[in-house]
Amino acid sequence: MCAFHHCGQYGPRHPTTLGPLEHGLSVQLRRTFHHHSVGASQTHLQEELLQNPDRIRVDTQYGPVTGGRANTGAIAFLEIPYALPPGRFQDPQSLPPEHHYEDKEYLYEASYCAQPKKEELIAGAPYENIVGLGEPTENPLFVNIVCPRDFKPSSDRKYPVKVYIHGGFLQLGSPHELNSQAQYIAAQRSEVWVNIGYRVSVFGFLASDEPKLSGNYGFKDQWLALLWIRDNIERFGGDPKDIQITGLSAGGHSVQQILHHATRGGLPPDGQAPFQSAMIQSNGILTNPETPSERRPQFEALCRSLGLDPRSPTILDQLRDPVALPWQRLTHVIETGKIGTAFDTFRGTLDGAQWLADDPDPITWQRSGAFARALRDKGV
Repeated sequence: MCAFHHCGQYGPRHPTTLGPLEHGLSVQLRRTFHHHSVGASQTHLQEELLQNPDRIRVDTQYGPVTGGRANTGAIAFLEIPYALPPGRFQDPQSLPPEHHYEDKEYLYEASYCAQPKKEELIAGAPYENIVGLGEPTENPLFVNIVCPRDFKPSSDRKYPVKVYIHGGFLQLGSPHELNSQAQYIAAQRSEVWVNIGYRVSVFGFLASDEPKLSGNYGFKDQWLALLWIRDNIERFGGDPKDIQITGLSAGGHSVQQILHHATRGGLPPDGQAPFQSAMIQSNGILTNPETPSERRPQFEALCRSLGLDPRSPTILDQLRDPVALPWQRLTHVIETGKIGTAFDTFRGTLDGAQWLADDPDPITWQRSGAFARALRDKGV
């Protein structure tokens, strides 16, 4: 089953002017954090888990992970990796069978995706309320898992699974964002909640046709996370045959991107989607994304702002080298406007092959009815 609810628009616009989507989420953030400033205090999940001595150990196919208990009684595991550390501007890679998790307590908001800080988008909220208590990284490929208070690793009981993809215009955000945490640690939940980390801004969505950068890395991260959830969530009490994906703002848009990928190219002909239902909380695909060739001027502007020649035969090696080009330089040219205000917002692309098919284009595909039929065939 797929529920659609759109409030906003995705597509090219002047990045320094808030469109319907950005304005709506900025208002939401402002209201949310005003409420918390005058009402009951809300702590970060890490702080709750560290204050409670209760520990819950789950054995996964990659070894044991240890979580803790929140104030509501919900059981939480923070920052469990679902993929290998990604190469910059490269597709994510799944964990190999021989991979072994570090045997530790998964209680910390240790990291979030490196991202430019744009004050006009966070509506004056404390930045740690958007991204958590950790440090920026180019490896945000982890999931936060919250189980019901009565979950027992030894039990055969299975709960519905809700997968949440955070918003932030694809430019910012984190699974540790306070407003997200408040809903999935509620005491009355009888569901397993999973919150996905993925690459945002330039790290998740830089694209070009020459040189070839397919882009959509953030969406590909999300897809790999869903495959991990399907294969591993049963260890956390989740029902792998009852998974719903949902998201707000850019998260809602991500959900519809995933639906398109599942129906055209993401699965073998007889394959089933790694989820059974979807709910889009605003901002679906309302216009066709730009192609990598249309994104090339942005790529070239980024290179020039970094003092690099975009036509150099080694330009991709230069951009991907984290030692010669630390991530801080990439975010700096965006934050300071050096890249140019016409190029400081990074979006998904119509790559036509690896992620989003273009024959027919997504809008035509949706309107034809073939999209809905294909979702049904894939078990959604």
